[in-house]
Amino acid sequence: KTAYEILTCDWSSDVCSSDLVLTSANPQSGGVIQTVTSTISSQVSTTSNTYVSTGLSASITPKFATSKVFIVMSGQMYSSASAQGCITIYKNGSNLVNSSGFSNQYANGVASAGSACFMYLDSPATTSSTTYTVYMLNSNNSASIFFNSGGNGNNEIASITLMEIAA
Repeated sequence: KTAYEILTCDWSSDVCSSDLVLTSANPQSGGVIQTVTSTISSQVSTTSNTYVSTGLSASITPKFATSKVFIVMSGQMYSSASAQGCITIYKNGSNLVNSSGFSNQYANGVASAGSACFMYLDSPATTSSTTYTVYMLNSNNSASIFFNSGGNGNNEIASITLMEIAA
């Protein structure tokens, strides 16, 4: 079924999730072609001042080389006293932005917890599988930072969602 057929069909019949996938050879610009989501529920910590993987990653194989990939990451970060944590995203092993990353958490003498969330629109220019992985570092290397922890000893659930967007 086309998207138009789904929107105008008789909703008394069952609609499978597979019916909602955009299959047109010429998708509408700005439309979502596919979505991939991955989650983790384990806590990761580091004192390293170089980026290390959090273990949160997802891969997508764009259907069109002209597509964009919209990345949405949501998690928690906890910085123990005097630690400054940075979160970034790597694409196939390379940092997408500068060394400061997308999100920072700073604790000035006391522990600090908060959201580590960001959105980014990437242009992979490929139809090959592309892997996006969340990395973290402790920029002042003096104490520990934790990803996927609110500082209360409980692990949270962090997620990364990749959406292929038609150009």
